[in-house]
Amino acid sequence: MDDEIDEFKPKRPVVLGLFAKGIVPAEAQPSNPPIMPPPIEIDMASHFETDRQESDRDELIKWARSVAEKLSFAIIVRRSDSGEKRKTKLVLECERGGKYVPAKKKLKSDSSETRKCECSFRLRGYYNKETKLWCLTVVNGMHNHELDKGLEGHLVAGRLKPHEKEFLDEMTRNAVAPKNILSTLKERDLDNKTSANQVYNARHRYKAKLRASMTEIQHLCKKLDDNKYFFKYRTVVEDGAEHLQDIFFAHP
Repeated sequence: MDDEIDEFKPKRPVVLGLFAKGIVPAEAQPSNPPIMPPPIEIDMASHFETDRQESDRDELIKWARSVAEKLSFAIIVRRSDSGEKRKTKLVLECERGGKYVPAKKKLKSDSSETRKCECSFRLRGYYNKETKLWCLTVVNGMHNHELDKGLEGHLVAGRLKPHEKEFLDEMTRNAVAPKNILSTLKERDLDNKTSANQVYNARHRYKAKLRASMTEIQHLCKKLDDNKYFFKYRTVVEDGAEHLQDIFFAHP
């Protein structure tokens, strides 16, 4: 009975939100654009403005890199023309200059991070044929990024030099511990920026080069055989494949 009465009752209009009586919609406030930090501009031109002249191109590069390291950034050689067909010149720039170009084949574990930020810092060296000397000029002395706090383990500044690589390879062959290799490198060159991690990576690359296409176990067996060790091993078959179970070896 109550349901029949409710059915004939006049229904109240439902008014929602902004259309309710007595409510005046507020005017939309213009959204303020986000405040962007000012661009970074670090001028290093004065440190490289010099009358220095060198008879050797590499000595000029060495001087520029030493100045850059003291200022906590690294310099790379962007372009070098020998002068056979073009004017003899040399272009140096900040290692963070240019754009990042991803590799065509990239491993899943590879990081996509990059230090490239199109830094415009650039130096130019040119060879004077009359004096037969190399000179250096500043093209752009401005950095658009914060400088590194330190260059220990830096990708460029911490890179092993050719003679240091030869030393590391020799010490690796003689089973010298990585920490001893690093301490010797630091003793030989007080300005060395190589880190322990870079030493480990260099050793790993050298060992991989020695193994070539062999696995670590295959390489071990080859070394045991080359050095006349007595060795025996046992294998087990699982899922249709043969796996090494254990290995024993002794010096003759």
